[in-house]
Amino acid sequence: MKARVSLYVSALVLLLTLAIAVGCSKAPTDAQLASDIQTKLSADSGLQGKQLSVQAANGTVTLAGTVDNENQRQAAARYAAAEEGVKQVVNNLQVSRKNLKPRTWLLRQSLEPGNERFRRTLRPARVRILLRLR
Repeated sequence: MKARVSLYVSALVLLLTLAIAVGCSKAPTDAQLASDIQTKLSADSGLQGKQLSVQAANGTVTLAGTVDNENQRQAAARYAAAEEGVKQVVNNLQVSRKNLKPRTWLLRQSLEPGNERFRRTLRPARVRILLRLR
């Protein structure tokens, strides 16, 4: 009789432990991910007031909008990557051109895909100089 009760109690404890483990490991939904990341971005003093959009699909988070500098762009990507449940971050944030120095803008244009014509007109020596100045 005691063995039977002990077996039932053990089975019950095992079932409860399994149920808790499954409940705790549930991944957040895409809407929860996007909302949590948007909250983190809004809490950062450097990113407050920026029109940033966050979309999530199957653990892939896409950031879009415009920021003032590269540091803000990288910070937003770090916030998104640090969120639990994020598998990949697609950072489509653009750095505002009004805040870019002329040489930085020139270098960005020469390195962007699809700007082969621009790259051909830019002398290779000029690109090397720009890279050193950065």
